[in-house]
Amino acid sequence: MNAGPLQSRFGRTAPAVTGTLAMALAAGYWLATVHTTPDYWGGMFPGLILVGLAGGLAQAPLFAAAGTLAPERATTGSAVLNMSRQIGSAVGVALLVALTPHATTTGFDHAWWVQAGAGIAAATALLALRPRRTP
Repeated sequence: MNAGPLQSRFGRTAPAVTGTLAMALAAGYWLATVHTTPDYWGGMFPGLILVGLAGGLAQAPLFAAAGTLAPERATTGSAVLNMSRQIGSAVGVALLVALTPHATTTGFDHAWWVQAGAGIAAATALLALRPRRTP
């Protein structure tokens, strides 16, 4: 809901970088706080808030960028964006399934390390590939 005003004020890159770093921060939080004893409110819930923030901040600029394409390219841009999201989801689930049986303690430690790495890698890629403004 607030993605439009944030994008107007900070551009597309800053919210997306903040969102991907929030995803990495959520993984780090879970690695530090989730143990074998169940604690939803103190362990999982704060990380889930960060993941929701991450999704809202990181996805909105992608959809906005697809909306700026010329009319003859808008359909292709939208298709590529949605296909990329679907492939990312499938690869993410496959990694989770592949890594979880080998994890110790909570069973998700390896998956959270992958999540943290993916968030940091995405933020780095966004910063490296951001459009340069000409003076």
